[in-house]
Amino acid sequence: MSVETDICVIGAGPAGCVLASKLALMGLRVCLVERVAFPRRRLGESLSPGVAPMLETIGAGPALERAGFPRVRRISVCWEEETMR
Repeated sequence: MSVETDICVIGAGPAGCVLASKLALMGLRVCLVERVAFPRRRLGESLSPGVAPMLETIGAGPALERAGFPRVRRISVCWEEETMR
């Protein structure tokens, strides 16, 4: 199979989908590639706090709200002895 495209976005996570959508809206021919077919088995779903505003830029905010996912309000990162909040 041959695909003619202007740009290929690797990874169909939130960032990849938003980037691909924005580029397509700019008139580019976009190929979005994901390693594993959807739907796939998931161990859990979570989005970091910065993802919701990114999804809102492509009009997905209302769908995200309707889905009723719990919001992550705070994250902690622990690297050995040091903790960042």
